[in-house]
Amino acid sequence: IAAHPDDEVLGCGGTLAMLSARGVPVDVIFLADGENARHAASKEKISKRRAAARNAGKILSLRSMHFLDFPDNRLDSVPRLEIIQAVEARIEELNTRHIFSHTRWDVNIDHQIAHEVAITVARPSRNAERQILSLNFFEVLSSSEWRPQLHGGQFNPTCFIDVEKWLEVKLQALKCYEEELRAAPHPRSEIIVRAQCVLRGSQSGLRAAEAFELGRLIIPN
Repeated sequence: IAAHPDDEVLGCGGTLAMLSARGVPVDVIFLADGENARHAASKEKISKRRAAARNAGKILSLRSMHFLDFPDNRLDSVPRLEIIQAVEARIEELNTRHIFSHTRWDVNIDHQIAHEVAITVARPSRNAERQILSLNFFEVLSSSEWRPQLHGGQFNPTCFIDVEKWLEVKLQALKCYEEELRAAPHPRSEIIVRAQCVLRGSQSGLRAAEAFELGRLIIPN
């Protein structure tokens, strides 16, 4: 569950590619288009961003993408129930069992709401066939690391996934969002994204990793 197209690659692109390669069907739900809050936004730019997402999805071998088209950077203006119901309808249709979404500590308001929506739709169920078995929260460079510790907390990973074999795939998918990339030392640059994966790897005895906060893990019989 990603707030905007490009968050899925920045947050967990290597993990998604790895899961897809292992035969796990992977779907992405985008809450907003990532464009219409900008002064120069147009239907053409929104379409271009959506095409970039689809191209990135092909590189990651995703099964499907779903664009909910809620207002960009204004998710707080939409009744929360409306967003939750839209996401619930998709995960029921897709038979989702594992969810990846944003950490609560992101600066971006849409990321924060995506986090809350993910928690709500993953609430424990008595229906074993519909139970969400794991809930994981990822970091997004240029948002997660920009919240000062004194403002309530920062991303604190407890789960690390080896993406050494998938790092180049992640970076290739990221290049589909060329208009969102910046030159180093901006955090949304190829060299910094690579460095982040190497750093997370070094924290977990791996060569390259993506890091997550484990929200919930259910191990059924």
